[in-house]
Amino acid sequence: HTNVQAAHDVFSPELLKNYFGNYLKEFNIPLNEFLAFGRVNREDQQENFSMTVAAVKNSAFVNGVSTLHAQVAKDILKNLWPTVPLEHVPIQSITNGIHIPSWVSFEMNDLFERYLGGKWREKQDYRDAWEKVLNIPDPELWNVHEIRRRRLIAFTRQRLQKQLIAKGASNLLVSESQEALNPVALTIGFARRFATYKRAYLIFKDRERLLKILNNPERPVQLIFAGKAHPQDQAGKELIKDIISFMSTEHLRGKIAFIEDYDINVARYLVSGVDIWLNTPLRPFEACGTSGMKAACNGVLNFSVLDGWWDEAYDLKNGWAIGNREVYTDKEYQDEVESKAIYSILEKDIIPLFYERGADGLPREWIRMMKHSLVTIASRYNTNRMVKEYFSKFYKNASDNYAKLSADGFSACRELVKWKGRMKNEFPAVRVENVQADTNRTYKSGEQFRLQADLFLGKTQPGEIRVDVYYGTIVGDDILQSSALVPLDNVEKIDESRFRFSGVIHCARTGSFGFKLRVTPFHPLLSDPNQMNLVLWS
Repeated sequence: HTNVQAAHDVFSPELLKNYFGNYLKEFNIPLNEFLAFGRVNREDQQENFSMTVAAVKNSAFVNGVSTLHAQVAKDILKNLWPTVPLEHVPIQSITNGIHIPSWVSFEMNDLFERYLGGKWREKQDYRDAWEKVLNIPDPELWNVHEIRRRRLIAFTRQRLQKQLIAKGASNLLVSESQEALNPVALTIGFARRFATYKRAYLIFKDRERLLKILNNPERPVQLIFAGKAHPQDQAGKELIKDIISFMSTEHLRGKIAFIEDYDINVARYLVSGVDIWLNTPLRPFEACGTSGMKAACNGVLNFSVLDGWWDEAYDLKNGWAIGNREVYTDKEYQDEVESKAIYSILEKDIIPLFYERGADGLPREWIRMMKHSLVTIASRYNTNRMVKEYFSKFYKNASDNYAKLSADGFSACRELVKWKGRMKNEFPAVRVENVQADTNRTYKSGEQFRLQADLFLGKTQPGEIRVDVYYGTIVGDDILQSSALVPLDNVEKIDESRFRFSGVIHCARTGSFGFKLRVTPFHPLLSDPNQMNLVLWS
């Protein structure tokens, strides 16, 4: 899942043998055959057993939990499909979503009931249903938001008091905690696992500049942090300790709060009560992230690195981005650049917009962004849409496939296994003998590019293979980019072992194009043509 090494468990062959030895004997599975499931190179006897590799090899479908995560996962796992171009590594993407009714505040829910209608929960993945948010009067929306901020401040003060009493703090400090934070100040929230790649420290890089922002009497800003580190993550625990130490200094007391024992209840108060949701992961290590979605459905604006879900959700008008998808080799320099970006955007954009009030005291432009954020984010990043995607892309196909394979006492399954064994023996004899296409002229947009290929199939039947044209724009040393696959599905018999496959490419784009032929085994019950790792390129 997460794009860090610690997220992918790897075990030695000795450990697997120790715990699975009796099981393998019982089912008569040779140890090396079992270990091959978890190895990129099944022939490498020294390679350790990867749980990720084993899961991928034994799954009909594989997906990342955001568009960017799928791209990164393809690069990480590409060696499992050594003959497949990176773009076509069979890892799809379905971006996570949240169950909005579980995270929206009671007050915001009442607004939705009045202006979106009583059935808004059933229609939460419909854009037109969320467009009704635009009909909510600005004073009503802002009043709800201010109520939630005040409740967050009251809740935070209560938690701070308990924390201080538990630590044996002085009566003075306990008393002061009841005046911590300002219920009308711009409030920034940061709550998540304190894994180091999430970079909770980023906003503290230039403490002097941060102090000027927090201590501005005319435009006050405050921070509320919450989260936990893994018990074995020493760096994460040290980071929490450092933040608490910094916020305890006298000139910051009451401007920064850290809520301990982070749980769902704390999260609900935070995502519905802050004004800004800050997220600073080291791109591209955030697989998706969902806390920003929870904040957005409560009218909170996101301020985040373009990673995970925010990389695809950000549209220039529904929040703010830290960085612009730059790639850095020096992580310290990246931290420096992106921390400066945080301060600059706060000083020049976020703080002025929040405190820009009309005669009625309302931040009209801020409210406009809140509404746009609700419409664009809540309508897509919800579990209704997510589950529908899983069903249509994977679950239904997997269910239909299982029904076919299990029919008649799994006779189709046994037939498929036999076919795979036969293809492993026969497919290496398949070869492309001739390709014909007019590549010496310029094609106009809308024209058709025709080509045909003569193949020697040996014992393999033409219905047992698939011939595709893999084409795209030529970049560099004949590398194809923005590629697509088109089947050559017209088949003519030349003789007993030779067949001609033909088809057309519709010239829809402009540019310099190239193509290759890809030949793979085909069976109606084979869920993925790359599954057998039998590919012939020409």
